[in-house]
Amino acid sequence: GSLTQGASLSKVGATSGWTGGTIVSTCFDSYYATGKKLRCQYDFSAVSRSGDSGSPVFQYESSTGKAWLAGILWGSNGSTTAFSPISGVKTDLGSLTVYSKFF
Repeated sequence: GSLTQGASLSKVGATSGWTGGTIVSTCFDSYYATGKKLRCQYDFSAVSRSGDSGSPVFQYESSTGKAWLAGILWGSNGSTTAFSPISGVKTDLGSLTVYSKFF
């Protein structure tokens, strides 16, 4: 899938469950209160709550039941949810193996 503005995404949070929305901001830099910089982050219009950090953000194709990992959720400002794109995670951590199991 493509992470462009307007693309549909979903996430499954421990607190808020499965919610979805569309990408509203692409590749912006964000700063922690400590001054640490997060480069090229994304925002989408899904609802998230405290406790959802670390949740998978993904593109889901309901007609086939297939999903593509888009990133890892890390925060919300109340109206949008921020995530680190998987490309950045792979750059920082190296090769990843993703396991999934649907019930």
